[in-house]
Amino acid sequence: MEKKIQAIGQFLRVKRLGIPLKLRQAARELDISAAYLSRIESGDDQPSAELLVKMAKRYDVHLEKLIAMRNSAAVSANARGYRINSSAEMRALYRIGEDLTADELDTLLRQALQQKGCSPEEAEKKIAEYKKELPRLANGVDGLFALPASRRILSRNAIVNMAYQFLERHSLNEDSYAPPTEVECLVEMEPEIEYRVDVLKCRNSGEPLVLGLTRWNLEGRKQIVINAALADSQKESDCCRFNFTLGHELFHAIEHLPLAPRTSESLRRLSPMADVMFVDHSEEGGRVRLGTTHKSAVQKAVDAWATNTRHKRLMTDEEWREWQANVFSSALLMPGWAVKSEFRKRTAMASINAGKTENARRIALSVAGELIFESGVYEQSLAEKFEVSRQAMAIRILDLGLVREVDG
Repeated sequence: MEKKIQAIGQFLRVKRLGIPLKLRQAARELDISAAYLSRIESGDDQPSAELLVKMAKRYDVHLEKLIAMRNSAAVSANARGYRINSSAEMRALYRIGEDLTADELDTLLRQALQQKGCSPEEAEKKIAEYKKELPRLANGVDGLFALPASRRILSRNAIVNMAYQFLERHSLNEDSYAPPTEVECLVEMEPEIEYRVDVLKCRNSGEPLVLGLTRWNLEGRKQIVINAALADSQKESDCCRFNFTLGHELFHAIEHLPLAPRTSESLRRLSPMADVMFVDHSEEGGRVRLGTTHKSAVQKAVDAWATNTRHKRLMTDEEWREWQANVFSSALLMPGWAVKSEFRKRTAMASINAGKTENARRIALSVAGELIFESGVYEQSLAEKFEVSRQAMAIRILDLGLVREVDG
């Protein structure tokens, strides 16, 4: 049964990529969640009969072929992790799991399963499946950083060059690159990485608390998982956060994951590597200009960044790894040559100098989100063109020295 589900999932994924269609784009056209499509392609769930009809038409495949490949077992679109947001009992179990250690949770699940008549062998198998479906129940400690994995010392330039080398490997360079970076397509083209969309921890409001995670899967392969709440969102700000998160997780998979163990014993013992959230203070509900009298909480956070000139000192391996992943994602999504070209075209200047009485961060934010320049009126702001948040673009502008603080 499992092999049949995996066979049709792999077949559908190959057909989708051959069109080509990104996972999120295909899910929207098929009117399903990205998480459901991800589970189908990974062999964890099956397409319904109605969905098979849509897939046959969109993927240009004979419906009879898909029906022949489909397993005859009942389909549950709310299988496993999907029920967590719709069931009070599931949410309660989730919270209990967060308060227990891995051993305590194993004991609780083992006792419950044995009371239901499962043999010890069956109980262990089910526990492994539960941990796979609800990975954050495996341990109350989040993070790649709970693993025995040290960081490499890498300079900013070295990390940026790694991003450019990755782009070059996909035939994207100064001559061929045009924004935005199709990071989802690039990740799906990586043969050593399994890309998934699944249900991860959210607030009661649906706002994702965990944007993504990077881990070794149970087969010992690199796996990147993005929160379904982020992947399925139609908000422009969430699309920006999705792009940056995926680039961020990609660096964890490329650089940090190989430093963590992936033996079967380690996979059983260690919690999945849930990534610490990168807080992207992007505008919600459209462009919000500095100086407006009514500001959202998100806009206030952006303004706080603009006025805070202090730099946080990185102390722990965790902080250094997060910084490295952010630098990589920034360079991947906003290659220096492309940002400089757009900046100069719009401002007609190689750089902007901020004097003592001016705020370089506010100037960078303004350039990142503006549409009207002396050179003309643009349909997209600099941030929108690269599909990143205004703050992310402002940080990149500062890093590239396009806005500089000068004396006098």
